[in-house]
Amino acid sequence: MENYLAAKALLFTDQFSKRAVINAEDNFGEQMLELASKQSTEHSVSIGKNRDYGFEQTDAGIRIFGKQELLLACDLGPLMAKNLVLAAIMLLEAGYSARAIESAVTAIGKVVPGRLELVSEVEPHVYLDYAHTPQAVELAARELSEKYSKLVIVLGASGDRDPGKRIEMGRAAAKYASHVVVTDQHPRSEDPAAIRAAIIAGILETKSAEFVSEVGDPVLAISQALNLLSVGGAILWCGPGHLKYREVKGKKLPFDASLEARKALNLD
Repeated sequence: MENYLAAKALLFTDQFSKRAVINAEDNFGEQMLELASKQSTEHSVSIGKNRDYGFEQTDAGIRIFGKQELLLACDLGPLMAKNLVLAAIMLLEAGYSARAIESAVTAIGKVVPGRLELVSEVEPHVYLDYAHTPQAVELAARELSEKYSKLVIVLGASGDRDPGKRIEMGRAAAKYASHVVVTDQHPRSEDPAAIRAAIIAGILETKSAEFVSEVGDPVLAISQALNLLSVGGAILWCGPGHLKYREVKGKKLPFDASLEARKALNLD
């Protein structure tokens, strides 16, 4: 995560930006804000408690307050609400009026493909998310665990990327899931079994072997997850998000997680 922070901090330099809007609600956000201020970014604003901007979710929508105030009339979960708030404040800082932003929010669709996307209204509910970092897995899992009594997570990780985050992704999933199905995502040039083993190692730090299933084929993995659930539960499929392919041994193979989930639910 330290390397990830350092890489992102490069965006907040004169080479790429003159102004910055940063969610400083956690330690990494605070570090990013400090780095941006030191790296000659002309102007930085922060989001969070006692910051330039704050926000709260109300029955009427999302209220943004601080330097400027506006109300976004929409009903979103906490994770996507933060993303919308960040986008709205970037527009405010770019000079758009609060009224124009409020009107735009009422006019657009609020579902971002592959970001906690509910792929079917029938139960059990299946959500797709692009989560491919420990924090993203944890935030998505936490939000759904507060809504559903039983949560099964389908989880894979990418090959030829930071291997250290795989065990952490397993730990994150174990915190909130009632069961985890570990599968393949983009193994690329790596052995997919080794990637799965690292994720499982993180899960087994706090959970028993009965808590996890290993199913390499993602099509079979989503079917296995559905078999584990009864009415009222949900499945969170972390990794594929909106992508329509999988990378395996130098090839991009057609793969649509949304379509496969609907097939498994006998909807397509």
